[in-house]
Amino acid sequence: MTPRRGRASLVEDAYTLRVTHVGITGHQRIRGATPYDAAGAASEDWRWVRLQIDQILADRAAPLVGYSSLAAGADQIFAEVLLNRGGRLRVVRPFASYRDRIDGAADRHSYDQLLALAETVVDVVGPYRSDEDAYRLAGEEIVARSEIVLAVWDGEEPRHIGATGHIVGHARMHGCPVIVIDPVRRTVGAPG
Repeated sequence: MTPRRGRASLVEDAYTLRVTHVGITGHQRIRGATPYDAAGAASEDWRWVRLQIDQILADRAAPLVGYSSLAAGADQIFAEVLLNRGGRLRVVRPFASYRDRIDGAADRHSYDQLLALAETVVDVVGPYRSDEDAYRLAGEEIVARSEIVLAVWDGEEPRHIGATGHIVGHARMHGCPVIVIDPVRRTVGAPG
C-alpha cells in the first residue's frame, strides 16, 4: 500500500519541480526555401534543422516550456517539435495582427494550428515605430523569458533590427546561453 502524501508534500514537490524554459529565434527561409515545398515535403535543410531541435530538446530536463512568435520557418518547426515532446507552448507575438504578415497559405495554416495549441499568447505592448521594432521587442521578450535560446542562424550579420543575428547578440549581451543551429554549415554549438 502506498502511503498517502499530505498537502505539505505536494506543495514541496511543486517548488522542487524543475521546468526548462527554451526560446527560439531563427530564419524563415534557408537558401531561399521555406520548410515545405508546394507538395508539402520538407526540404533536406529543414529536415536537418528539425532533427537538431528534437535532439537538443531531448537533452533538456522535462517538463519543457517553449517561447516562440510562431513565425514561418524555425519558429513553427520548434513549436511542432516542442509540442510533440509534450512541452508547453507560450507565444510571444510582435503584435496581434502578426498572422497577416505571414506569407503563404501553408505557413498561415500552421500558425493557426499552433496558436490554438498555445498555453498562453502575449502580444508586445508598448510603443514601437515599425514592424521591425516590434519584431525586436518580441525577440527580446522571448530571451527575457528563456533560460536558453535556440537560434536557427547562418551566422550572417543581421540585415535589419529584430533579425535573428540581432536577437542572438541581445541574448549574449544579457547572459542567456544560445545554441546556434547553422543549417548552411550543418553545425550546432555556441555562437562564434
